[in-house]
Amino acid sequence: MATRKRTNSAAMDKTSQPGFADLLQMVNTYGLVVELAGCWLGWSRQQQVFLSLEWLVRCSLVFLKYNINIAVKNV
Repeated sequence: MATRKRTNSAAMDKTSQPGFADLLQMVNTYGLVVELAGCWLGWSRQQQVFLSLEWLVRCSLVFLKYNINIAVKNV
């Protein structure tokens, strides 16, 4: 029979719970998904090429903004 080591459950609980930084990153990720979905809906409704390019640039800037925010919070 294999024996199992006993572990400190209190220490495991502390490491398994998400911290405040993880919560902020999750909120940023959901915000990014919502904004990109809004950009995609706005972009797909546009018929003109220049407006489509504007929406593409706007979506790219939103993506960069959230990536920079996450990178700064992880430092």
